[in-house]
Amino acid sequence: GTLLALYAVRRCLPPVLARLAPALLLALATLLVALGDLDRAGVPVLGELPKGLPSLGISLHPAMWPELLPSALLLAFVVFVSGHSSARRLARGRGERIDDGRELVGQGLANLASALTAGLPVSGGLSRSALNHAAGARSQLAGVVTALLLALALLLPGGWLSLLPLPALAATIIYAVLGMLDLDGLRRAWRFDRGEAGVWLATAGSVLLLGVEQGVLVGVLLSLGGHLARNARPHIAVLGRMAVGETFRNVRRHAVETRPHLLLLRVDSSLFFGNAAAVAARIERARDHAAGAERV
Repeated sequence: GTLLALYAVRRCLPPVLARLAPALLLALATLLVALGDLDRAGVPVLGELPKGLPSLGISLHPAMWPELLPSALLLAFVVFVSGHSSARRLARGRGERIDDGRELVGQGLANLASALTAGLPVSGGLSRSALNHAAGARSQLAGVVTALLLALALLLPGGWLSLLPLPALAATIIYAVLGMLDLDGLRRAWRFDRGEAGVWLATAGSVLLLGVEQGVLVGVLLSLGGHLARNARPHIAVLGRMAVGETFRNVRRHAVETRPHLLLLRVDSSLFFGNAAAVAARIERARDHAAGAERV
């Protein structure tokens, strides 16, 4: 019901009022739960919130580090990938650019601060970012306002929040995230590079079937595997000179001039130990083929 209401309200009301629709619908859903005792009828609700602000401090247990380190490294990677992909998706829609280095530093400092308060790992989550964007947020001030409201909810009596129905809350997140799906990117990838599109589909399927951490790890491994496979056997083009100017192009794609006893090759990849032997063998085959054509 919340999904249908959001869909209808967003198309019937002016944009300013439509941005308030999720909050108003959540308040209405909470009121319905309270009036009808729906929480006792089986509707899952948020429940009581912990009271008070967290205290500063950090607990160090060096004996647990070897056990926690693998999970911590994977979690740090997933946190950065998730936040960075959200930022890139929003920046693309606004015509902005993302500085990868500053994004990493910002998330790192935020997680250091979170560690001092026993908080959860900090990331620009896709669902929260989508909700902020749908509500009209345009700057980091939205995060400050959210933090202040959350602090008030922890300090003031919040019994009414305990009746907030989780299905309605999930519906607002689902509706906001649907607008973040980049299906055009999949169509472009399928048109230009089927391998990249396959990695996209495999990663999405792995996230749905195995979970976020495992799915992202599968996507990273597939991307690295495809990158190594392409670099292990790079494309090598035979070049000739264009009729006008000093530009050299692939003989298979352009009408160019070639000269006997001269073979020009372009290796479209960096050379490293993994592809050096394969590149050398292909150069030798190209040389032998050119020499045979000259004899004919």
